[in-house]
Amino acid sequence: MSRALVVCLLAGVAPSVTAQTVTFTPLAPAPAPYSGDTQALAIAGNGSRIAGDAQTSAGTFTRAVAWNSDGSFAGGAPALIPGEVSFGGAMDQTGDTLFGTRWLPFGPTFIERPFRYNIATGAFTVFATTLGSNAATIELNDVNAAGTFALITRLDPTVGSSDVLRVEVATNAATAFGDGERRGSAMNAAGDVAVGELPDSNARGWRFAVGTPALDQNTCEFSNNLVCQSQFGIQLPRNGDARAISPEGNWIGGASLVGDGYGNGFDVPYATNGTDLFVAPIDGCGYGGGATLDISSETAVGGPVVVGRFGCNNQPQAFFWTASEGLVNVQNYLSDAGIDLSNWFLTEATAVSDDGLTIVGNGFFGGQRRSWVATRAPAGPSCDDIDFNNNGVFPEDQDVIDFFEVLAGGTPASCDAIEGCNDIDFNNNGVFPEDQDVIDFFEVLAGGECP
Repeated sequence: MSRALVVCLLAGVAPSVTAQTVTFTPLAPAPAPYSGDTQALAIAGNGSRIAGDAQTSAGTFTRAVAWNSDGSFAGGAPALIPGEVSFGGAMDQTGDTLFGTRWLPFGPTFIERPFRYNIATGAFTVFATTLGSNAATIELNDVNAAGTFALITRLDPTVGSSDVLRVEVATNAATAFGDGERRGSAMNAAGDVAVGELPDSNARGWRFAVGTPALDQNTCEFSNNLVCQSQFGIQLPRNGDARAISPEGNWIGGASLVGDGYGNGFDVPYATNGTDLFVAPIDGCGYGGGATLDISSETAVGGPVVVGRFGCNNQPQAFFWTASEGLVNVQNYLSDAGIDLSNWFLTEATAVSDDGLTIVGNGFFGGQRRSWVATRAPAGPSCDDIDFNNNGVFPEDQDVIDFFEVLAGGTPASCDAIEGCNDIDFNNNGVFPEDQDVIDFFEVLAGGECP
């Protein structure tokens, strides 16, 4: 079959795809009286809604709010939670329910209790009210994808310690995540693995799975940009914590306190699956600011996407990281994509959708603390090499002949006996058959770059 005929046939059947574009959207400030600073803290797994809170103009009170991914308040109006003070902290997978912590009056002061808020119906429920003494502070840390389990930290002054519980939201049934004093940070999509911190003098990170021993790291030091390997097969830092976990539960991330040799300590963001490791590089002005971190699904394009805050303590900056792209400054990334960020300074990324393409965070706009949502384009696929038949000889006419024979549905005899020929998705964009594979094949064959 001739090349001209093949291209002609493809023109009639090639499917179309829409490329992911890079966007930046400010999250709307709340109307009065909550028209002050905003803080975006979490995102629904599907990227549809964002959880956070908004302050009054005077900064006196804070209420939990939810935004849609287009920057508007969910439902077109502020999703303000009943009560004078509340904080939004988590979203379920679909973005239907906002979770957070509410302050309730207790004598001359307040205590904290977790809540859930159905955005569509307005149904509001405070839960986990019976777990501990009346004086106990019960903070919501995270929820699983379905919103059926909540990770909470209980600080009970009557016993003088804190512990972490997995609470079934509908029934208040609780399961302890490990024993001893600890604080929770995040849980996986299934709700059976959690991570957090042991608030002792070493501030150690922990990982706990239901039905298994706690994976506390207490045997080695985090130093020289290396996370030491624990006896449980998971890498966790000493003198640090664990703040994030991927939906699958295999990647964890956090910050580790590292000294600079001059008596100063800095939080260094890290993420690891026990084998692969990301550690934010050390720059000349300090490491600081690993206080926010989140991790996408491990099946996101290019692998897990880690987001957080990095940089000098007085100049924090939002970042994302992938294994292929490395550490990327979000503000520079958006500016390079042609987005006007005049008057914006993006200081932190706080959450990422499961697919790794939607990132939310906070910064300053004209001196006011504001929140934002951005979409990123996945790292482009790479083309195959021009040795299409994998016989080790290239460039050669036979590769071209075999390419078109496979494109026409054939199986060339000249394909390598073990590896065979490559597939016809030459540019590896997941779309085939298409004209672009033919165009890209000849572009690379002529010495050009993979588009």
